Amino acid sequence: MATTYTGADALTVEQSVATPIEQQMSGVDDMNYMYSTNANNGQMTLKVNFDVKTDTSIDQVLSYMRQGQAASQLRRKCAITA
Repeated sequence: MATTYTGADALTVEQSVATPIEQQMSGVDDMNYMYSTNANNGQMTLKVNFDVKTDTSIDQVLSYMRQGQAASQLRRKCAITA
């Protein structure tokens, strides 16, 4: 997943974007781990790793559902691109 928060630094992205999304994603079934990278240009990328025994289509749907739940908590200047 990738987001852009125009005009934000890495700390602001972490607090305003990464944390709410990570909180929503933390309950996804069969997830092994996740990690995010926040940049001073307002960009954030989040990688989610699932168990190899899962169906990738279902993993993607579950992730998108959680992403949608988190989107309502994000600032208007933040755009989710993937």
